[in-house]
Amino acid sequence: MPLTGESMATYVAMLKEWYTSKRIEWMVYMNAPFFAMLPKNPEIGGETYDVPIGYGDPQAGSTRFTIAQGNKTPTQTTKFQMVMKEEYSFAQIGRKVIKAAEKDRGAFLPAVKPNVDGAFRTCKRNLCIAAHGDGSGAKARVASGGGTATLTLTEKYDAVKFQVNERLEASATKTGGAYPTVMKNQPGALGGGGLVRITAIDRQAGTLTIADIDAGTVAAIADNDYLYRAGDYDNVINGWQAWVPPTAPTSTPFNGVDRSVDPDMLGGVRFDGSALVLSEAMTNGLTEGVIIGDAEVDHVFAHPKQVAKLVDQLGAKVEWQEYSVTETIGFEGFKIRYDGGTARVFADRYGPVDRALGATLESWEFLSMGPCPEIFDAETDQEMLRESDIDGYEVRIGGYPETSCNAPGHNVNIQLPPL
Repeated sequence: MPLTGESMATYVAMLKEWYTSKRIEWMVYMNAPFFAMLPKNPEIGGETYDVPIGYGDPQAGSTRFTIAQGNKTPTQTTKFQMVMKEEYSFAQIGRKVIKAAEKDRGAFLPAVKPNVDGAFRTCKRNLCIAAHGDGSGAKARVASGGGTATLTLTEKYDAVKFQVNERLEASATKTGGAYPTVMKNQPGALGGGGLVRITAIDRQAGTLTIADIDAGTVAAIADNDYLYRAGDYDNVINGWQAWVPPTAPTSTPFNGVDRSVDPDMLGGVRFDGSALVLSEAMTNGLTEGVIIGDAEVDHVFAHPKQVAKLVDQLGAKVEWQEYSVTETIGFEGFKIRYDGGTARVFADRYGPVDRALGATLESWEFLSMGPCPEIFDAETDQEMLRESDIDGYEVRIGGYPETSCNAPGHNVNIQLPPL
């Protein structure tokens, strides 16, 4: 008996009943404090979205009236012009599974749920990684093993950003190259060949085992190359390290703005605490935000290893508290004091090991054209689409997101001491 429109509508309805907004929220925000806490704006429309920013006050001032009046200047303003990115993840559902469930529709969700849940996790993982990143899409760098099937990463904890069977691309140029020719493992590009696939991961050792999909690709990847999920080079959302980069921004436009005019107000505050004790690096970095950016930093996001080290140093001063984000999601954190007040500290496994973000949270937004991530076309009953090349259906998950910050100078990029 063929699958009828009526039976397919039943299964689509079951997906809707199971993947409610609250369940998706729980799957996406769990164990991801920075991404969860970002204020959300899913109402974006149009080709661009303008984020205005004022970075200089009128300079009509003097102790002498005529001089003050003659020096009138306007408030210094500009605007970041945001273009939404794309994020996609797919779940496959075999037609045989659906046929088997026709006589027992209660068996449908247990069979389908692992695939759809996994697609949501894949989407969530990459959004979270990118939210902490610099917009390049680079997930890790090769320390050794270039040219072989086993790559050792420069930072071993970056291994948690990858999954078995993930397709990789590599480049010696982290950002700014012409895609795809800048990639070493693209057909007809540098090094020849094609993509590689991760076949094994040792997260504690920080190694990836890779295999060729097309001949010659493993050998093309060298030490010091950057690794990307296939298709992500310079094409992911701009994370906080793009808005508040580790080095002062140059005149190269960022979302249409030359940030070198005022690199602290337009590109955030930077503080090098690598030679300090961790607790001093944190408090001094946050204080730098007050001095340079007139910031009121209220949140700190750092890698769990650094937070654990900070807890050891602070000892009895640490008082853990539960902070609710939504009805179903909350995170434990603690407060630290600095010259500007207090800030809540949270551990985030998706963040960099060597840096922390001192954030004025209200200056940030996670923008998207509709909810992100979501099951595509939920409003049209087209959640499950017939695939042309296999006997099955696909569920498309993702969205059109970007991050924005209307006051980069109220945020601090703190370089931390080595672990």
